[in-house]
Amino acid sequence: MSVLSKLASAQGTKSQEPNKQLATRICRENDKEAVKTLVENLRNTDVNIQSDCAGMMEYIGYLKPEMISSFVKELLDALGSRNNRVVWGVMIALSTIAQIEPAEIFSRKDEIISAIEKGSIITVDNGVKVLAGVAAANSEYSKELFPYLIRLLERCRAKSVPQYAESVSVAVNKGNKAQFLFVLQARMKDLKDVWKKRVEKVLKVY
Repeated sequence: MSVLSKLASAQGTKSQEPNKQLATRICRENDKEAVKTLVENLRNTDVNIQSDCAGMMEYIGYLKPEMISSFVKELLDALGSRNNRVVWGVMIALSTIAQIEPAEIFSRKDEIISAIEKGSIITVDNGVKVLAGVAAANSEYSKELFPYLIRLLERCRAKSVPQYAESVSVAVNKGNKAQFLFVLQARMKDLKDVWKKRVEKVLKVY
């Protein structure tokens, strides 16, 4: 039975439980052919199948990122999809493999940034994770990407500051630590107490 027939949309349900269970089975059995089929169908003519396949990339990425890392090019290609669910789904997937395939993702950083600039909140949140993960992998990548991450941290809505601080922190090093701390401290005045506590946890590390 094709992996597509086991997707939630094929079973006539909007629940993600079938997809989560399927992802668990695929990872447990190391079913590389199933992953290949799912990747290929990110461009299926049926948008429901596209969306399910994007969700599967997320779930598999969280469980066993190495199973999707060899498809990094295809995931990056899918950022150009007109289906917003596909875009934010593959961005989440990319966030799980950013430190496994940093070179390939860095080579297409402009596409990541473009998706962030015009994407949904979920796309932006996970795009930050992608770029931070890549920046953490290499000092040269960091020199190019960290200034953009700082700009996002400076201009994002107050509610997002704690999450972005946590995401960007993986890319902080001796050369950029002062800038990171300065921006966080400047944003503290915008934050509610519950958000300040999360940022303070990040600050304590440094």
